[in-house]
Amino acid sequence: MWDGINCRKFPRINSKIEVDIKINGNIEHISTLTENIGIGGICIILDKKVDKYSLVKLNLEINDDFSPIECDGRIVWIIEKRIFGKNDSHYDVGIEFLNMDAVDGDRIKNFILQKER
Repeated sequence: MWDGINCRKFPRINSKIEVDIKINGNIEHISTLTENIGIGGICIILDKKVDKYSLVKLNLEINDDFSPIECDGRIVWIIEKRIFGKNDSHYDVGIEFLNMDAVDGDRIKNFILQKER
């Protein structure tokens, strides 16, 4: 994992959160877990390549006794990682949050603060 993770404008914490993603209006949903989360976005690992700057619909389950957080996002970076001993790859994918309402932003902020304690 990148050592500069907390030098970001929006620091992140390592946390496995269930997330469903719908890319560019496709019918297909991808279900995975986050690697980390911050107020500005998330990092996930996918087993298939996606296009940088693709728009996505996100559904995050942060387990805070409320309904899942739904918002838009944009894929802002992708790093291909070769799987040792296999002719295969997975992809670390950074997604920035877009159009998140203030209440959900506060929920993520509180989630991060609780995990940092």
